[in-house]
Amino acid sequence: MDLSNIRTLTADEIEVRIGTKAKSGNGASLLLYKNSRVDMAILDELVGPMNWQRDHKELKGVIYCGVAIKNDNEWIWKWDAGVESNTEPQKGEASDSFKRACVNWGIGRELYTSPFIWVNLTAEEWNDGKPRINFRVSQITYNKQRAVSSLVIVDGKGNVRYSFGTKVKAAAKAVEASQPAPSSAPAEPTPSPAPQQRKHLTPEQYERAVQAAASGAMTKDGRTIRQWLMDEYMPTDNELIDFDAQVADYKASINN
Repeated sequence: MDLSNIRTLTADEIEVRIGTKAKSGNGASLLLYKNSRVDMAILDELVGPMNWQRDHKELKGVIYCGVAIKNDNEWIWKWDAGVESNTEPQKGEASDSFKRACVNWGIGRELYTSPFIWVNLTAEEWNDGKPRINFRVSQITYNKQRAVSSLVIVDGKGNVRYSFGTKVKAAAKAVEASQPAPSSAPAEPTPSPAPQQRKHLTPEQYERAVQAAASGAMTKDGRTIRQWLMDEYMPTDNELIDFDAQVADYKASINN
């Protein structure tokens, strides 16, 4: 099965949330993400609802999710771990592991190429340390390498709060849903293999990565350090927030 035609996410499939905020309260970083309903819809669209499955396993206290896609009569699995949410820890961890497993198949992976997004905020847009304003992606385009090439984020009133890239074009139309090929009786699901644990940077490697990202260094293949970190180590949202905060702090220490 050729899965090279997994489409990129459209603007209305991408959600936006606050990442880190300035200590002064005059701004905040934004993170782009997808929800599990988008993943399920794209899997149905790509291979048909009868040709994919999911499974969850616990390994050393961490919930992993595996997503399998049927290739002829064989199920191919890809796994990843999740983190607990603030509201429903166990459900949130299971959902997060599913979304991250789908990224391993390529669904929404392009979001990891997003630039660092910072928006200025006024005092009236905060309420007890929490933002009183919502953001959404208005337009987004990608280049041939499936990296974000332009991006526009607006607030609830439609005001542009962030823009990136060259002159922004209208978002490309989503690829029509592919019809699953007719088949005989579906193959029996095979037992899912055990998941593999995620890689982690050593403290020394992490410190060097923060310094390199703050200086604007690039990898040999042209990726930013932030993109390299996400491609190679698949950090959780909270880990990415911490990384962005440390990069910002390191930049401030250099400038001072």
